[in-house]
Amino acid sequence: MEGIFLWEKVDLYLKKGIGYKNVAREMEIDASLVRRWARHFKAEGMKDLEENDT
Repeated sequence: MEGIFLWEKVDLYLKKGIGYKNVAREMEIDASLVRRWARHFKAEGMKDLEENDT
């Protein structure tokens, strides 16, 4: 379920317009990770999450 949580946070950035810095602050991670994940999910979708979320 960790992947789903991650997707929900990235979705805040991609679809809800919440800044990546705010999302990163909420997750207590580096903002560059949020941007990297967002680029990945824009390109690949949830495919990787679905494969690894077992």
